[in-house]
Amino acid sequence: MHLSMSRRLPCAMIAAACVCAVLLLPSAAQANLNPGDTEYNPAVVPPLPPPAFTIGPVPASYNVILASTVFPYNYMPGNPAEAYFGSVTSNVYQNNAGQLAFSYVFNNINPGGAAPRTDISHVTINDPTNPWTGVTIFGAGADAGGNSTAVPGAFGAWTNGNPFDITRDAADNGLGIFFNAFQSGTELVNTTNDASATIWFTTDATHFQVSNIGMIDTGTTGAGNAYAPLVPEPSSIALLGLGALGLSVIVRRSRTKQRAPN
Repeated sequence: MHLSMSRRLPCAMIAAACVCAVLLLPSAAQANLNPGDTEYNPAVVPPLPPPAFTIGPVPASYNVILASTVFPYNYMPGNPAEAYFGSVTSNVYQNNAGQLAFSYVFNNINPGGAAPRTDISHVTINDPTNPWTGVTIFGAGADAGGNSTAVPGAFGAWTNGNPFDITRDAADNGLGIFFNAFQSGTELVNTTNDASATIWFTTDATHFQVSNIGMIDTGTTGAGNAYAPLVPEPSSIALLGLGALGLSVIVRRSRTKQRAPN
């Protein structure tokens, strides 16, 4: 939960950004999400600088599901760490090369009673171990399968649960998913039981773990859990290599004994 950057810019800066995007930059194209990068929703009007994230489901090449968990978060009046009620559905997929994709659906549900309206304007996926460090993110996307509340503004609005943009922090590599940037786009509102689209990342990671998420709005924060990459320690990799080597020696000796004449 290290990403908490402000997304508000003066009108003149926004206008300048739009002019640069239209006149100076090439058309949007899919690219790696590297530390410090931002990928925008291609539905943003007027367009912001490319690249854009992909609109669609998790790529079909990640065809083996390794884990699927609904991680709940609870509402507790007066506790800013439990300001939201709902869940995040977190999935891990694998392709034929053993590389992993991660997907997330964020649900903001009304806990009932006299609970106030709470909105999720952006989400962070990170923890103090910085699990995304050293991981290549090949692509990011959202499938437009959510149900969210429109935030009409200069850059458009939508209700399909797709974010406005996805960022990767330059310092700690953590992910930020912004639904309502520059007062445009969408947000997840608890009074209407809003849910995000399925938001996904394809990576070169081969291991995963339970990590943290942060849910944030102006003056409101909450915390939960979801899956993220796990980069094994060099010592663990060395032990795995030694184990594989030892196993191969045992198998070789066994085969030699079987072939030896009596």
